[in-house]
Amino acid sequence: MPNGPKFVEIILTIGGVQNPDNTVGQTTQYPNNFTYLYGKTTSNPQTNSSSLVLPNGDIDLTQLPTGPGFGQEVDLYFMLSGQIQGTDGLMYSPRWAKAGEGGPPDQPYCWLVASETDPTVQPWPPGMAASLSRSLPGGVKIDDNRRGTPYFYNLGVCFDNLPGWRNAAYFITFDPKIINPG
Repeated sequence: MPNGPKFVEIILTIGGVQNPDNTVGQTTQYPNNFTYLYGKTTSNPQTNSSSLVLPNGDIDLTQLPTGPGFGQEVDLYFMLSGQIQGTDGLMYSPRWAKAGEGGPPDQPYCWLVASETDPTVQPWPPGMAASLSRSLPGGVKIDDNRRGTPYFYNLGVCFDNLPGWRNAAYFITFDPKIINPG
């Protein structure tokens, strides 16, 4: 009897303050103004492994238990939380990027790449694809069907109406890796 689909729910929590030059994110000039932390909220099958989802966002799917009734495919669900303080003292919440704000036009909120140094979206071979979709209220889903080769995922996040960026969303990206079982 199947035990249902394998999945991992992950939350990306963003915090900190907008830099004095109106940018957002860690820079050499302002290394401590921005924080982000990934964490696992739940999984199926359940695991207490602290190395399944690392704080930097790397996901090691070899740490997800296997068992009878579970297939190889894994669904990864991402949610956003947190806020940053703008240079005006107000708080701003992150949201997933939309087309035209950064990232590939077809899926600007999340895309997959083969390496951290090659940001181009890869045409994965048939049967080896990891597909992307918006799922759950406010969530992003990676349907992971790849085996053996680590790959990177980029999450595109925006902040609206930040000081210095009132007419455009401020776009940032996160690019951790996914390690698949062989």
